[in-house]
Amino acid sequence: MVSSGKTRRRRPGALLAALIILMFAATVPVTAADTNAVLAESAPQQQQDPQAEATADAAAREEGPISDAPRVVIVLEKGGEIVMELMPEEAPLTVERFTLLVNDGFYNGLKFHRVESWLIQTGKKETKLEPIEGEMFYQSLKHDKAMVGMARYPDDYDSGSTQFYILKECKNALNGEYTIFACVVEGMDVVTSVKKGAKIKEIRFAE
Repeated sequence: MVSSGKTRRRRPGALLAALIILMFAATVPVTAADTNAVLAESAPQQQQDPQAEATADAAAREEGPISDAPRVVIVLEKGGEIVMELMPEEAPLTVERFTLLVNDGFYNGLKFHRVESWLIQTGKKETKLEPIEGEMFYQSLKHDKAMVGMARYPDDYDSGSTQFYILKECKNALNGEYTIFACVVEGMDVVTSVKKGAKIKEIRFAE
């Protein structure tokens, strides 16, 4: 009886122990599965190929910044093209006037009447168009190489109308004195080779 009584008292403990073991065994796969899931999610970040990443960065640099600014193409009569990117945010009035002139074919057939070691310039001296209000006062742009500005009379900031120039070299003395409204993005070799009297076949917007 004593022996049988001890056996009955041990059974609840044995069952409890068995249940604990089963519960522990049941929880192990879940924990391991969760750990594997976390590892699987983090694996791509930990196993990135440095060479592939460097190649992608180099390709991005080669392509250059993406811009949706309007571009115009100056086509010379004897060959050669100059591509300029306009800056409507920096010079809205000047870009608006220039856009009107390009769309009207104003510059087609005109010559670069001024060619010096540091710039080339075209446009008409006498026009019936109203002058453009000077926008250089609101700009922080610099007269670096390839920048395009609106010419004006020396004593009148608001006398710009149709003439523009392209810089072949940096001219800091012009900063804050003339409105910059574009920059050359292709064809600086053409700019530097332009001779006085070179005729413009057409200026058109790039497609």
